[in-house]
Formats: sequence, C-alpha cells, structure tokens
Amino acid sequence: MANRYWQKIVRLGVAVCSYDTETSSFKIARLWTRSEPDDIKDNNLTCQDELIGKPITALTVFEQPQVKSLLETVYHSENKAIERTVSLDVVSLGITQNMRITAAKATASDLVVSFQEVISHEDKVKFAQDAKYHLDALVNQLPLMVCKFLPGSGVITYANKEYCDCFDVDISAIVGKSFFDLIPFEDHPKVMAAFSSLDWDNQRITYDHKVITPKGTRTQRWTDQAVFDQQGRVIEFIAFGFEIEA
Repeated sequence: MANRYWQKIVRLGVAVCSYDTETSSFKIARLWTRSEPDDIKDNNLTCQDELIGKPITALTVFEQPQVKSLLETVYHSENKAIERTVSLDVVSLGITQNMRITAAKATASDLVVSFQEVISHEDKVKFAQDAKYHLDALVNQLPLMVCKFLPGSGVITYANKEYCDCFDVDISAIVGKSFFDLIPFEDHPKVMAAFSSLDWDNQRITYDHKVITPKGTRTQRWTDQAVFDQQGRVIEFIAFGFEIEA
C-alpha cells in the first residue's frame, strides 16, 4: 500500500489506467476517490496524485484475480464500446465489503474503471435508523421548541423535548393532535394565514402568537419552514419556536 489511508476500503472511486506492456500490468494514470463516510457532503471526488504511475493493485479493491481478469478482458477486446462489471467481496482490516467494479474502454491503451461499495438493504435501513437516532438526539438538546405539523389541520407529527416540556406533555400524547388546541381561539386565523401563505417562492415565515401552557398564556415566536414533494406541493411544515416577552 502507498500509505495507511489505502489500507481502508475505498467506498467510491474512478480511475483511468494504462496498460504497461513491459510489466503486463495496469498502472494508474488518474485516480479520484472518496472513502470517508462524511466525505459525502463534498460533491467532488478527491484526486489522488500520489498514486499516479503506481500499479492499480495499490488499491485493495484491485488485488483480487477477478478484477485482473475483468481489466484484461476489456483491454484485449476489439469492441470499442465494451463495458463489463463484476461484484466481489473485498476484505480489508478484517472488514468484508461487497464492491461493484466496472471497466470500459477509453482509448486503445486506456481503461476507465469505476468502483463503489454495494450497500445491502439491511445496511441502508440500519444507516437510516442510526441517522434518525443521532438527529433526534441533537434536536432534543436544542434550547428551542421544534415540531413538525401537517398543512391545514396543524396536526403534529413530531415534537422535541423542549416542546413537550413547555406544554408538560409526553410526545406520545401530543403527536397526532392539532397544535391549534394549544393556541387561544382568537389567534387561530393569524396562525392559519401565516403558514398557509407559504409556497415554493415564499418558503419561510416568522411570526408571534399566544399559546396556552400549564403556567398560563404565553407569547411565542415561531418560524415555519415549508417542506415540498417532488411536484412542488407543500406536504409538511417544520417549525422552530421560543418564548418571548409579550
């Protein structure tokens, strides 16, 4: 390996490799990779200049015989549009990952090779559950009330700890009920008009209104953010609020 970084399985990458007739091997001409999970926030793959000129087997992904066979098949084919894919398990540092590797011709001597980790359905579900758990933990630490509610009815679909504490209720007792039950009747038209005014061109609004709490009537400031479906229709609102002096 070129360095310790390459001992880890590369999760996603694209390489251009050239056939070296002297060594009968493929050498890296260009290589772009992304391997750390949190690198997904970056839209661009990282160019790995330090591996240019090295055998492609410098990457764990390409050490197995199936990959060498794939590259040679594509390279020696007379079909200029040929593209082949293999899936295989790669073991690195005791961890087994399923990888999908695709090779295609770029020029007579160069191949373009892409490789990525294959995530199972079970792993996707687990990752989604973990992400939701961490997000809930973060939101519940905020010194702000946070809730999600449906258009029109104001039915609450989520409330964080700060929200529940304010109204002295458990989340199971408030989800499924309309937050209009917590607002004095005279403020209903103002609140309805506020979030109902949001659309694709006007997605967020901040306003004040009164609420009924176990400690009496209070004034709160809320910011409502519209959430849209793929057709641009409002399907939900996310709201952030805190108490202010009247």
